[in-house]
Amino acid sequence: MSEAKVSIVMAAYNAAEFIEDAINSIKNQSYRNWELIVCDDNSSDHTLKILKSYEVEDDRIKILHNDINMKQSATRNNCIEKATGEYIMVHDSDDIMEIDKIKNQVRFLHENESIDFVCCDSYIFNSNGRKGAFHRNSFPSSKEVIRNKAFTYCTMLAKSSCIREVGGYTVSDITKTGEDYDLICKMYMSGYTGANITEVLHGYRVNDDSYKRRKYKCYIDETKVFFKFLKQGWFKNFDIPYYNMVYLIAPLLKGLVPWKIVQIFHNNKFK
Repeated sequence: MSEAKVSIVMAAYNAAEFIEDAINSIKNQSYRNWELIVCDDNSSDHTLKILKSYEVEDDRIKILHNDINMKQSATRNNCIEKATGEYIMVHDSDDIMEIDKIKNQVRFLHENESIDFVCCDSYIFNSNGRKGAFHRNSFPSSKEVIRNKAFTYCTMLAKSSCIREVGGYTVSDITKTGEDYDLICKMYMSGYTGANITEVLHGYRVNDDSYKRRKYKCYIDETKVFFKFLKQGWFKNFDIPYYNMVYLIAPLLKGLVPWKIVQIFHNNKFK
């Protein structure tokens, strides 16, 4: 059986320091039938120059450019519009893939036709090396989905049809940081289902800036996404008891923890 084509979409903004690591990990994949569509979101560093050099050397790589900074959701949507693959994979501009990531995720969807998208476990790494991993349940419940505990979004491979059916990423003020959470909830509300491969196939880069960047507004926006789907009938649709609405305040409480404390916790947890 021939390999299905995978369209990898990547938004890039001032990513010059790490984007070569990200792209090289894609080029080294054991799965060969892919295209990489990267949209530079009007970077002020030399990200675009780096991207153009990859486009010249590999015709599977397509580079787009925003004339103004459009943020993550709109930039990814630009990539999705150009995607020609049966599957769409999301990849961040500073993360890396293990060599069999695409192959194993595509195989999972081929073998599980009722599943529409699949994520995988990921490990954390920084300049000091690899740390521990995030592990998710293989088949998370709808309660885990609405609690934002079900998937590591940056590892997702999905059927192109299901992403297009829900209109791609929502472009709004509350999805400038919660775009992945919103997309997954939209897919579930439309009858699509996801799963996790319990293999560590993805490297998630963290550093001090990763903790500093997450402002309290991010947690407020996450709560607003939760409330959006609550109003659309999430708890009724999935027969979840309404006392679970208490999880509405969880992101707000989490956001009150100083970033230094969060960093120390993660450093201890992922030794």
